[in-house]
Amino acid sequence: MSAVAAALVLVVALPAAHPVAGPVPFREVLRVDDLVVAERPRPGRAVNEVRAVGIVDAPADAVWALVENVERHTELLPDTTVSRVLGRTGEDTFVLQRSEPALLDPREYVIATRTTTTTLPTGAIARMLSWRASTAFADVIDRRAVHVTDNTGSVTVEAIDATRSRVTLQISIDPAGFVPPLLVNLAQTGGMAQALHALSMQARAARR
Repeated sequence: MSAVAAALVLVVALPAAHPVAGPVPFREVLRVDDLVVAERPRPGRAVNEVRAVGIVDAPADAVWALVENVERHTELLPDTTVSRVLGRTGEDTFVLQRSEPALLDPREYVIATRTTTTTLPTGAIARMLSWRASTAFADVIDRRAVHVTDNTGSVTVEAIDATRSRVTLQISIDPAGFVPPLLVNLAQTGGMAQALHALSMQARAARR
């Protein structure tokens, strides 16, 4: 990931995004090999929405198996130390996650996840894991941790061919607490790159 680290130096010089009246197009902020990270302001919010698209050298089924298993997200998401299923209701699976970023207080939150499958115009199958912040099971959140309530996103996996997959990770998360938005935006840009790298490494290892 040294190339990603080098590219992030360029991102530091970008000005902080300001809230705008409505959605705007994504703006590319990082490109390394087959990875592209873009961001856009969110109406009324200081923290950006971020999207990363990358190519993983592994079959879509292998990649999806990792994405769908939310309890293994501690191996994929930077700083995530807990990812535990709390229960299921209908199509929703409720998950407690804990993040322990360096130099910051731990964050905890409950998300409701849902999986969907669609057929693309090309005939390829795309599977998506989406999530949103939930108030269910709020009593299990550690009161000593910062409670994150602004958290939505998705991971989409689609097959390019028998051995490669395209993964799209999109998040709208405000980690709460007293963290400057510029630092949050920079951290999320790097975190998206790290998450896709970790997913690629795990999927390739599973093939051996």
